[in-house]
Amino acid sequence: GAGASGLRHRNPRRARPFRTKRMDHITLIGMSAGTLTTLAFLPQVVRAWRARSTADVSLLMFLAMCLGIVLWLIYGLLAGDMPLIVANSITLVLAGAILVAKFRFG
Repeated sequence: GAGASGLRHRNPRRARPFRTKRMDHITLIGMSAGTLTTLAFLPQVVRAWRARSTADVSLLMFLAMCLGIVLWLIYGLLAGDMPLIVANSITLVLAGAILVAKFRFG
């Protein structure tokens, strides 16, 4: 009917000016969260490789963490969510470095 034809003629640029701004803020929040949670792994990576020891690191926890990161990365890729893709790609590298150190140094 008339309602449906009215929707077809809407200008998409006019229909979402607030939403575009809001999405930018949401992306900024996502990137900030991803940066902080990713950087949280860095001290453990540095410590494990400098000390050549991971005795205080739980293998089961890091295996579970890496699996979770892989799943978040897959989800981010499927959803096209850039903050999830970037943060989880970097976090996977850092968590993977801890796993490698765990297997290498024990």
